[in-house]
Amino acid sequence: MDPCLNSLYTNDPDAFMMTIPEAKKLLDGAMYYGPLEGPDTTLYEKQDKWYRVTLPCLACLGITEYDDITPVVEIMEVKPEDLL
Repeated sequence: MDPCLNSLYTNDPDAFMMTIPEAKKLLDGAMYYGPLEGPDTTLYEKQDKWYRVTLPCLACLGITEYDDITPVVEIMEVKPEDLL
């Protein structure tokens, strides 16, 4: 990934990058809780695990469409109490 795009993500050591299909598979059946810290970051819950998911917009990434092979989704498991 272009180093200039690092500011779009948390770069937290506990976060991991994945492709859109991988993220869809991980979050299949998860409950969506809406935006968190802006429109590109959302909160999901699945089986008592909470996930902070960042998917920057196309313009922010400097691309015209998403593909299935580029890891553009950052996912980090979070604790609900850390969100308060």
